[in-house]
Amino acid sequence: GKLCNFDEFRCERGKCIPVGQVCDSTQDCDHGSDEMFCNETAQAAAANTTSVLVNQSKLTTPKPT
Repeated sequence: GKLCNFDEFRCERGKCIPVGQVCDSTQDCDHGSDEMFCNETAQAAAANTTSVLVNQSKLTTPKPT
């Protein structure tokens, strides 16, 4: 099967969707497999990952002088 990029989620049937579309209450995969295993924990983890990435980019951005 086709491999997805590191920032993509692989649907049940091999379709790749952006990882941000997993557990967003919208079925992006053909059979909704991106929403199938979602619960509050998964959503919290996804939100957490996003905010960590955002915070890291803020830390590494040089402040204007």
